[in-house]
Amino acid sequence: DEKHAEESADAVMPILAKTGLFSVCEIGNITRAIANHSDKENVGLPLDEVLKDADVLQHVLQNTTLPIRDKYEKRFEKLKKEFSL
Repeated sequence: DEKHAEESADAVMPILAKTGLFSVCEIGNITRAIANHSDKENVGLPLDEVLKDADVLQHVLQNTTLPIRDKYEKRFEKLKKEFSL
């Protein structure tokens, strides 16, 4: 689903606010990173990029018997070098 990133960001916003653990600015940063995590081609802010990397690693390492999807391959190659995987 192409909308899952934006829908997830919208869904998590009230949950983060309800915890009382995050400032309005932090909630904005977190939800922005979630909303942008599917856009692997464009470089965003550092938190956005960390979440994109985590998303790629989760998809690739979740089941190593499956081929790596094209949309993750380029970023995964960079992560392998960075983390000596």
